[in-house]
Amino acid sequence: MQITLYTFKKRSNSTKRPSGAGFAVDVLLKDGVSIYTPSFILKDFDAAYNYIKWDNRYYFIRDVVFERQNVYTVSCSIDVLRTYKDQILSTSALVKYSSSDYNVNISDHRLRTNPNAVYNTSSTTLITNATTTGASGTYILSYVTSNPTYGMSGVVWCDYAKAM
Repeated sequence: MQITLYTFKKRSNSTKRPSGAGFAVDVLLKDGVSIYTPSFILKDFDAAYNYIKWDNRYYFIRDVVFERQNVYTVSCSIDVLRTYKDQILSTSALVKYSSSDYNVNISDHRLRTNPNAVYNTSSTTLITNATTTGASGTYILSYVTSNPTYGMSGVVWCDYAKAM
């Protein structure tokens, strides 16, 4: 069988496709291999290559193992966004975000991941319906971030009873 090797800079969350013809090479597919994480056996592998096209699928090269003189095993993982770009773009979908039941492997910068944050304030105003002791009630927090510059801002309703 034949694969096409590319030297290609691409983010993992991009649908960008390699330009040019690439370098076609004959390979053997290891026995009993997954279509999503295939391993190919080939001769004279150049470490400059980092991306593969095989059978209309695109793969990131994850590991290269030197087996013996001029024989290499190249392990790959599928580039899902590039491989299934047309199907993804033709799908009508609703993306649901959740702050209580989410996948930690999916980067979502709207959700807090650092439990030890440092907060600095330049001005504060506390609006509350709490008692005079301030031990109960609902608080409204309005925030604007300074890092990155012109970062996000918002309003958060905090219920003291649920926070404790």
